[in-house]
Amino acid sequence: MPPAAAADKQLCSAAPLLQAFYLLGIPSGVSILVSIAGLSFFTLSGLVGATERTGARSYAALARRLLGRRGELALTLAIFLNCFVS
Repeated sequence: MPPAAAADKQLCSAAPLLQAFYLLGIPSGVSILVSIAGLSFFTLSGLVGATERTGARSYAALARRLLGRRGELALTLAIFLNCFVS
């Protein structure tokens, strides 16, 4: 891929974030970005803690141990739909 095409591809992947900052303004954009980063950290910390306590080695195993068979099936369906439908 030529360098110009690579630069265009990187700009296109950053375009939604730049558009959000343009529409919201720098202070609001930064605060929302920091909030989303905090929520991601909180979620991953919870997942790590739950896997350490239960000994589960996958999302499906964790869901099965905490939510039962229906929880595991719901998680599997949600992952499938996220990957192949959206």
